[in-house]
Amino acid sequence: MSLRERILDWVDESPVGRRDLGAFRILFSIASILLVPDILWVARMPDSAFHPRFGPLMLLPSAPPEAALLALQVALAVALALLALGGPATPAVSYAASALLLTLYGLAYSFGQIDHSIVLAVAPALLAHSGWGRTVTPWPSSGPGAPGPALRALAVAIGLGMAWAALNKVASGWIGGSATALGYSLQSHVEPGDPLRSLAGIATGPLSWIGEGADLVVVVLELGALVTVLWWPAFRLTIALLALFHLAVWIMLDISFAWNVVVYAAFVPWGRVLPTRALLALDRMQGRRLPTAAAVGIGVLAAAASLVASRVPAVEKVTSVVILVIGAATAVALLASATLRRVSARRRAPRPRAPRSAPR
Repeated sequence: MSLRERILDWVDESPVGRRDLGAFRILFSIASILLVPDILWVARMPDSAFHPRFGPLMLLPSAPPEAALLALQVALAVALALLALGGPATPAVSYAASALLLTLYGLAYSFGQIDHSIVLAVAPALLAHSGWGRTVTPWPSSGPGAPGPALRALAVAIGLGMAWAALNKVASGWIGGSATALGYSLQSHVEPGDPLRSLAGIATGPLSWIGEGADLVVVVLELGALVTVLWWPAFRLTIALLALFHLAVWIMLDISFAWNVVVYAAFVPWGRVLPTRALLALDRMQGRRLPTAAAVGIGVLAAAASLVASRVPAVEKVTSVVILVIGAATAVALLASATLRRVSARRRAPRPRAPRSAPR
């Protein structure tokens, strides 16, 4: 096999199947509808503070009015509802969803730094031609779709985002500084009297090597997300550990990276995780034509849910917690399953026989 063929095989290799991607498409759409933040505050900010970071938004002289922002949020919710339904229009809907997400988050980023939620925004566009709209959909759909290249591109996007965060940490003195980042974060985010406050003393006192070790582990884990893109088993191990790390960050610091966990779900073999009844229910959806009125109703419900979620902070917070907990539980289940399979394979492997002694 030539080098070119090896590279093409590597690109085409997929860690999950189309049905797994179909299940992820629905989970992604629902989670995104509930996680989209309130954007109307942008219209109330002074024009002097409005500095778009990228794209056509840089041409805007000031923030859009509330009516335009409300229309943007409703359009995004409808696009995500159509994305959940799948079907032949999924590639176009995927690009539309990414464009709307990038616009929404881009406006929010115009007053501060760009965070990891950008990965959530680019995911639909990267998966547009993966075939994720051809399964678990009430509308018959056919056509080309290759999960491997699309998932590889999404993995690279995750890896680049994580590597950029790791390099920024190193540049800001995370490694080898006079104070550990773990101790500083605990002192900054944990209220006095909280039991977790004692961890700050451990991380910055005589046992500061614990905090230094934690800082190093975080940087290595984030850099590993880019390096392990070369091999799917290692990459899935890395994002499983990252899911556990995100839950720990939320528990200790009340900082949520739920959108990262949502994107990690693209690499989960949902056929092995979801209950059998859920899989059968998803399979029964396949090919059943959905009336136009029902599709319109789903879009209206999605828009209403998005507006309620963005204006009731408790909805977004509860959604984030549920995602973080489910993500960590799924990571533990997959890690345990992989470990058991490896142990079982080693036990079944034939043991080499001891050489017979030569006759005397």
